[in-house]
Amino acid sequence: MINMFLEKKSKRELFKEMYEENFQYIYSFVYSRLAGRVDSVEDIVQNVFMSAMNSIDRFKGKSSYRTWLCGIARYKVMDYYRKEVSFESIEYMDEINNVDSSLSLEDIVINEETKAIVIKILNKLPSIYKFVLILKYIDNYSVKEIADIFQRTPKAIDGILQRGKIQFKNEFLKLKGADFYER
Repeated sequence: MINMFLEKKSKRELFKEMYEENFQYIYSFVYSRLAGRVDSVEDIVQNVFMSAMNSIDRFKGKSSYRTWLCGIARYKVMDYYRKEVSFESIEYMDEINNVDSSLSLEDIVINEETKAIVIKILNKLPSIYKFVLILKYIDNYSVKEIADIFQRTPKAIDGILQRGKIQFKNEFLKLKGADFYER
């Protein structure tokens, strides 16, 4: 009986230490993949640590706690994407506005100063566009991997990516124009 108490106490202490050392990192990891939707980020982060607490006995030590927690977080984020997209109808655009083709989504995201703008713009996009763009350009998933996640064909995902990039560029240009005229 005493051994069980000590074992439980050490697991609690182990979890507390893991939580304190990794909370901020996991929060940032999820935050960047949900484009700053704080209410959803907090729920997912809580679910990550609840899952970790419930399965700490199964942690085999083949990776760091941070890597293990990121794996759990990645699955929780993917579940969120699937649920979010399943509730939202996907309407394909018949006509696409002319957009300055010199703007590159990769160039915009890489620029450190535009992170807040990127998050703001991503939150204006339909969920399917937002999540596919995040998976492709933040998590570096291939079109095939994204297609598997959303149970669609690679061709369908490629079309969604193209429309998402165009809509992202349109929103960026609108925001850029608004900022220019506010000065």
